[in-house]
Amino acid sequence: MYIIPIIIASCYLFILFGFYLFQNKFIFFPQKLSNGADQILKNKSNEITINIDSVTIHGWLINKGKKNLIIYYGGNAEEVSYNIDDFKRLYNYSTLLLNYRGYGKSDGRPSQEHLFNDALKIFDYITHELSISVDNVVLFGRSIGSGIAIYVASKRKVKHLILVTPFDSIRNIVKDKLLIFPVDLILKHPFNSLSYAEIIMCSSLILIAEYDEIIKYKYSINLVNNWRGDCKHCIIKNAGHNNIHTYTEYWDLITNYLNH
Repeated sequence: MYIIPIIIASCYLFILFGFYLFQNKFIFFPQKLSNGADQILKNKSNEITINIDSVTIHGWLINKGKKNLIIYYGGNAEEVSYNIDDFKRLYNYSTLLLNYRGYGKSDGRPSQEHLFNDALKIFDYITHELSISVDNVVLFGRSIGSGIAIYVASKRKVKHLILVTPFDSIRNIVKDKLLIFPVDLILKHPFNSLSYAEIIMCSSLILIAEYDEIIKYKYSINLVNNWRGDCKHCIIKNAGHNNIHTYTEYWDLITNYLNH
C-alpha cells in the first residue's frame, strides 16, 4: 500500500541529493587547451599568469600597450584562447583573456565564490600593473561570464560593460528545469545578476541571440528591464547561444559601441 509513495519519495530525494552533490558538473564544463592550441599559440610573448591565493591563473594579454583595456569573461564551457584572433581586430584596446580556475592551463576548481573573488583581484592587479585608469576599462562577459562581469561592475566603478547572452540569474534557469525541487536551498552558484542590476550605472551593450537554446529570451530581457544605467540591447537575428560571435552584426555592434 505504501510502496509507491515510498518509491516516489526515494526517487525525489535521490535526485535532490544528486543535484546538490554534483551541481558543479551541471554548471561548469572546464576545457583544457586543445591539441592544436600549442601550434596556434607559439608566440609566448602574449602569455600572462597571475597568482591568486597560491592558484595560478593563466591566459593572454593581446594588443599590449594601449591606454584602453578589455577584460573578457568567457562562457562555462569556453577555453578563451579561441578568442585571440577575434579580439586582435579591436586594435585600439588591449584585451585580457584569462581562463577560469580549472580551464585551459589555470589551476584549481571553479565555483561562483572563487570566480568572483578571482575577478576582483585580477581587475585590481592588471589595472595597477598596466597603470590603466578604471575609466578606460571595458568589462566584457559572455554567458556565465556576464554574471562575473556584472559582479565586478558592481564593485568597481567602470564606465563600460558588454554582455553577451546574459541572464537574470542561474537560479531562475534551474528553477524552470527542476520545478518541484527547493532550488533556493540547494543551489551553491546562483549567479544572481539581477541583484546587481539596479546599482550599476555604467553604459552597457547587451547582445542577445534570437534562437538561444541555452538562455531563454525571458532571462535576458528580465535583466535588461531591471537595468538602472544606460543600456542598449540588440537581438542578433538567427544566432544561437554558441555561434552568436560568428555573425558580422555582432562584431559591428561591439566595434561601434567601443568607438563611440
